[in-house]
Amino acid sequence: YRPAAVATLRTRIEDLEAVLSAASAEFRAQNEPVTLANVQAALPPGAMLVELVRYRRFDARAQHRWQEERYVAYLVTSHGPPHWVPLGAAAPIDAAVDAVLAALQAPVRTEATRTALQHLDALLIGPMRDQLTEVSHLILAPDGKLNLVPFEALIDAQGHYELERYLVSYLTSGRDLLRLATPRASRSPAVIVAGPDYGPLPSHPAPGTVAFLPLPGPRAEAAERASAETD
Repeated sequence: YRPAAVATLRTRIEDLEAVLSAASAEFRAQNEPVTLANVQAALPPGAMLVELVRYRRFDARAQHRWQEERYVAYLVTSHGPPHWVPLGAAAPIDAAVDAVLAALQAPVRTEATRTALQHLDALLIGPMRDQLTEVSHLILAPDGKLNLVPFEALIDAQGHYELERYLVSYLTSGRDLLRLATPRASRSPAVIVAGPDYGPLPSHPAPGTVAFLPLPGPRAEAAERASAETD
């Protein structure tokens, strides 16, 4: 073990990281310290970052200190301190997620689907609803089985989809906001995809079969957009 050699290598690492940071805005964003102020500054107007975390409750007074798993939501807006909202035990929430996924895979949407979506909404969005009065954009960082939830499809107590009330975006963590806020030059020209061919319609469709006809306008719209980009 040679302390002088270790110190020299650490200095070299810091020098190389400084060079990379100067040359690459993306590398700089990834290595920038994550602070509450930085995350808040990166939030768009009207947005709230919602970090959904699964954890195991700890009780130092109990014989078995590690208790049941639970979910909690951490709420961050562009100003003010963050808030947290307990969502409750993970088991019933995970069961509600499974019910929603099973209902959405059914070939026909039924009242049972709406009921499942409404129940999960009451478990996830309901507890934090009072904190969302001035929010129009939910930026969600789910955890555990919540990564499978289509939050925009959840239905509130009044029967409205959450998409009718909020723009919904997804991140892996709040740190991604700092990376996304860093401007990056495009490495390739834009590609416009329009007018997909869904294939021939079945002559005798089976019950529950879904078929799609080509939309009449996308090709013309794509050509118009491409022309505008080149002008």
